[in-house]
Amino acid sequence: MQRVSNKILWVVIAVLSILFLGESILFRHQIKETVKYYYHRTKTFIKDSMDINDFLNCDIKPKTIVVFEPNPYHLECMPGFVKYYTDLGYYVDILMRDGSEEAMERFEPKDKIRIFKFRELKNIEFYADKIFNKCKKYDYSMIHTADPHKKDMIFKLRYKENPNSIFVLHNFKSLEVLGLEEFRQKNQLFGLADYGKLNYVNPNYFGAVADHKKNEQTTFYITSSPKRDYTPLISAVNKLDARGENFKIHVTGHTDTFCKEMVPENLKQYFEFHGKVSYQKMYSIIEQSDFIIINLDPDLKEDNYFRTERATGSAQLGYGFHKPIIISSEFADTYKLTDDTALIYDNKDMLPAMTKAISMSSERYDVMKENMKSLCKKIYNISLENVKKALKIQ
Repeated sequence: MQRVSNKILWVVIAVLSILFLGESILFRHQIKETVKYYYHRTKTFIKDSMDINDFLNCDIKPKTIVVFEPNPYHLECMPGFVKYYTDLGYYVDILMRDGSEEAMERFEPKDKIRIFKFRELKNIEFYADKIFNKCKKYDYSMIHTADPHKKDMIFKLRYKENPNSIFVLHNFKSLEVLGLEEFRQKNQLFGLADYGKLNYVNPNYFGAVADHKKNEQTTFYITSSPKRDYTPLISAVNKLDARGENFKIHVTGHTDTFCKEMVPENLKQYFEFHGKVSYQKMYSIIEQSDFIIINLDPDLKEDNYFRTERATGSAQLGYGFHKPIIISSEFADTYKLTDDTALIYDNKDMLPAMTKAISMSSERYDVMKENMKSLCKKIYNISLENVKKALKIQ
């Protein structure tokens, strides 16, 4: 095998060096951008990687409240509850599942909050005693979803042993199951609907809301929720189709209770099913819609609970995004809705309300939108006063 002379070898090395140097000069911008990208990715990772250990070892500023959400749902409520606290001058530490923090993306001011994440509830239960001791150091400790099926975990975290605990009850039955009457007497049980049983606090803040003008093609938004009857909606759409009306219905949801397969072929053009989406995607869809449909049927036992024991999240979306609502007359009063803020229908017949929505002028729509904005402000003021009762603020 012939050996390569040193002279030739150095020539090859020199040529390769020149080529490499030239490529570096030509592509130094790309290299710089790549380095910058990974630098910011690293910074973001470090910033967002606060976990349970960070929570247990963090310093707590004076006048701080801790909020814990054990579930991967109900997070549309988180910005609103936290906003009441920050508006009253508190800092807020949030303990939530990894991946749920995007629900707080629009929240301001961000410098008033810290987010600590956990992967599974077993991680929370493993540190239960330490978390209890940590939470006692805060001014108040709020569990964001106090549901009966989380009873064992709530007991392990000893929320009832902390007199400064606040509980959000998404179902009034939780009061009896969890034995929280003592906290109701102190106004430390929050309910999202004003049915006179709990301290009414409605979380309807979602960040800055863009001004919206009614679309040329009237656009509705509705959620796919468990155990609901969507036949009245399909019936109304069928009649609107026969009239040649121009409209669109956007559907999101964690379940497929209402899905594309339920819609007759000739009506599919009116629906867009998004399925399970992120909170930010859902907010974007709602912002671009004109009306929110709340599909509650007084003849269904499960739906009637939304007048006496539970609250529909669609109402607070309507408040916060200033969207007029389409709702049955049997439920309108519970959610403080009148003809000024909603299109109210009777006897499960959505057709008149949807027809009115489609034919509504942009001027009339603007009036309803402003009315909804005023209602949102009114509910905010009522809720803020009720939060002050819980925090013992005069």
